[in-house]
Amino acid sequence: TTATNLTSWTEFGDGGNSVNQEATDKHGGNYSARIDYVNGGANDIATGHWPTFTEATWKADYQYCIDAVHAKWPSAKIYLGKSYRAGNEPNPSRLITLVGWIDDLVVANPGVCFGGIDTRTIYTGHQSAAYGGSEPYYLVDDVHPNHAGFILMSDAWATLLGY
Repeated sequence: TTATNLTSWTEFGDGGNSVNQEATDKHGGNYSARIDYVNGGANDIATGHWPTFTEATWKADYQYCIDAVHAKWPSAKIYLGKSYRAGNEPNPSRLITLVGWIDDLVVANPGVCFGGIDTRTIYTGHQSAAYGGSEPYYLVDDVHPNHAGFILMSDAWATLLGY
């Protein structure tokens, strides 16, 4: 993901609705972007990617995205979320490692970066049946939310932001 793509988040596999539309449908009103949400890491822990990078390299790449967003929108709050990956990933310690690195980036960027939602708390156990999940299913696979998953994500955002 490049910084130019971080202003619009399109739902995977379920009609192309944006998270802002999901929030509007669920909570009413018009949700315009006042924040940027970066939720990286789920693909990085997949077999074949891990460990093709070092902690320093991963953080530098993530910091590049933070710097690009901050340069373009200096007053925007940047929330760093925590990804979820289930099913085919045999080593959950990888995700725990990345969560720690994300926390480090929040600390390293005071006043710019803030802790975002933790999708692990939303989706654990509810990935698609093909990946060992149970109903209700909130993911279309082991990573990407379906419509119900995006509704839950908008609820988590509303709670985090005090709505």
